[in-house]
Amino acid sequence: MEYKVAKNTSNCRKFTVRGGGNSGLKPLLQQLLGETIGLFGRTQLNPKTISIHRLLHRNSVIYRSAIALKLSPLWQLPPDDIAHQLTAALLTMPQDTIAIDFMVEVVSPGWIDFQLGDRSLATVLQQLIEIPLSPSTPGNCLFSKDYNLFPIQYTHARCSSLLRLGGSGTADAVSGGGEEGSREWNSGCRIGGVEKFFPDREGERLGFVHLAEWDLIFQILDLLDVMSDSDQRSLVKRGFALCHAFDAFHRSCRIWGEVKIHQPQLTKARLGLVKVTQILLRSLLEDCFGVPALLEL
Repeated sequence: MEYKVAKNTSNCRKFTVRGGGNSGLKPLLQQLLGETIGLFGRTQLNPKTISIHRLLHRNSVIYRSAIALKLSPLWQLPPDDIAHQLTAALLTMPQDTIAIDFMVEVVSPGWIDFQLGDRSLATVLQQLIEIPLSPSTPGNCLFSKDYNLFPIQYTHARCSSLLRLGGSGTADAVSGGGEEGSREWNSGCRIGGVEKFFPDREGERLGFVHLAEWDLIFQILDLLDVMSDSDQRSLVKRGFALCHAFDAFHRSCRIWGEVKIHQPQLTKARLGLVKVTQILLRSLLEDCFGVPALLEL
């Protein structure tokens, strides 16, 4: 496993990214690191060229950057030293808009790990529900006959059906349009904002424990990370991965029946994941590929 690396835990520090809207976490961290590197006046990098990837971790969202190793021959410094300088400089960056907390840690031989806190993960998911998605390259990804997008349309329709069963009620509510739809969604599936994603009610640790729940969350984040990408192959690949994760989630994680009776908070939390999945797939289909997002089949 990638994350089984010896760590110096004394290097852990918490900092806050003030991200705007609902852009992906990877582009957000790339931009932040690019601005931080610029503070040193030694190197100017295009943020998109800064290597960041999400680690394969069971139930934590962790991004890793090897930028310090890349800068080491240019700055003539050990990667560990550069990584520590960058993480210290992160605390001086200006902040605005919506807060997202990370634990940042330097891991030998110079990797920088960013672990997203549970409440911030809930904030990211909630933003997807409350703030309309606006890909930075709308209309540039025209539909290609090389790709069969029906599986994505089908999964979107399944999400819409589940949301109707969950109390959304109308087509407007399912598609996210109109005040009536928003009101019905909130009354049916909202527990005071981000708290809908905390089935344990304690509000500190997400109550999701099933692997299928976490895999769905990971695929949501991975698709969100490439939503501003004009590369059709990346978009379709991540869209299909989200569909497969949703299929496993739907098979493995019950929403109705005894769960709804005995664990109503968990039902609402899982419906929240369904809603986020539906929103992302709708944006992928309509905004990126210009094809209809089916409400039913």
